[in-house]
Order: sequence, then structure tokens, then C-alpha cells
Amino acid sequence: MIISQSNKFIFFKPMKCAGTSVEYALSIKFPFVGKDICTGHQDYHKDYNEWAYNIAKYPFLNYGLGEHWNPSILRASWDLLDVDFGFDEFKKITVARDPLEQLVSYYWWSHHSKTQLAFSMDTCPKTGDYPRDVIIKFHKWLDQPYMASVFKEARPPIERPHETLSRINDEMVSASNLVLNQAKLTDDCKKYFDISFPIPRFKADKKHMKNPASEYFRDIPQATKLILDSFPYTMNFLST
Repeated sequence: MIISQSNKFIFFKPMKCAGTSVEYALSIKFPFVGKDICTGHQDYHKDYNEWAYNIAKYPFLNYGLGEHWNPSILRASWDLLDVDFGFDEFKKITVARDPLEQLVSYYWWSHHSKTQLAFSMDTCPKTGDYPRDVIIKFHKWLDQPYMASVFKEARPPIERPHETLSRINDEMVSASNLVLNQAKLTDDCKKYFDISFPIPRFKADKKHMKNPASEYFRDIPQATKLILDSFPYTMNFLST
């Protein structure tokens, strides 16, 4: 998340939508000064310097606590920040992605380490699994509630993976003045921010099966509809 007072914008960082890549690119294009805030990602990649800014001042944002705050949480916490302008005076920016692709990405991310929130041993892909085996595990994972403590809260919601992404990402789309399309990220960053340097794709190497998202959902049409219906703002944006 970025709160840029110097450039009057807030970047809401969604989950599994290239949010880290956009946050990094914006930090290069619009260098932080003064009271600007960026949650960054400490020691994320050895080839990139840390781009967090002023985060030590706000323990409730640090160490990943505020990385994916959605608009309602940020608005409710606004008075805790040293900000000279009202929440509504800032331009809001985020990224949208096909919800089915979000979920496939979240599945692989959740199973790259046992410490991930949505990790499940029963649904973890293993060496030797055929694509069909992985897809069956994916279907089981979709329907498996977990403790979604994305904000490290004391009493996190118990929900299914698509509910987590909808709760966080779809609200960001609904509240933003400018929504970038993850599928056209390079073009959109050039168009809206005149960013011409290569945008790194962080976390893009976790999928060990490159099948398109549509193949994961081919045999579960009712579940697919339920998922897409839970992302109304994202689907409306992607359809225009």
C-alpha cells in the first residue's frame, strides 16, 4: 500500500494481482518524500532495494500488517496517520485481475510454504502429481475454509479462499478512481504513469503447472458462477 501525500494518491495493493510489481514501479516513478507512506516488502528480493517508507512510525502497518488494507480499513484508521489531507482528497489506484486467475495464483502461492495462511497438506501439489491430480486438489482447496488472518488480526474471519480475495480485492476496485488491468499491466503503466522501464514480476515463479485458469474450473460450472458473482466490481470493470 502507498499513501503518497506528495503526489496525492493512494495505491491499494490487492492480493495475487501483481500488486507488488505495481507498488515497486510506483515507488520508482514517484520517489517518496516527507510524510509519504509505503508498506513495501522487507528483504523481498535480493536484486531490489527495500522500498518501504516511513513504515517504522506505524507499528500497525509494519511487518505485513497493512500491506493489503482495503479502503474501509484505511478510512477507519485515517486519524491514526500523520496525513495532512482527508481520505477523500486522494486519488485511489488499484489493479484488477480475472478472479479465476487470482484463485489459481493464490492456490500455488499458498502451497509454496507451510507457513502460508491457506496452506493445506491435503491439497498441496506433490512431485509426480498429474495435472488432473492437481486440479482435483485445487477443487478441494476452493471449498476448504481457513483462518484468513491477512491483517494479522486477533480474531480473523474463517472463510474460503475466494471470499478472502473478494473481501479485499473487489472492494479496492469498487473504491478506486483508476483501476489497472493486470492482463495489460505494462501498457496501462505506460499509459497512466508514463512508466517505460521493465516492471518486475514478483512471485510469478510459484506455479509448477502452467495450464490456463479455465482448465482448473472446467468441471465445476456452478462453483465458477458463485465465485465470479462474488466479484461484481471486478467483473464489471473487466467487461468494459
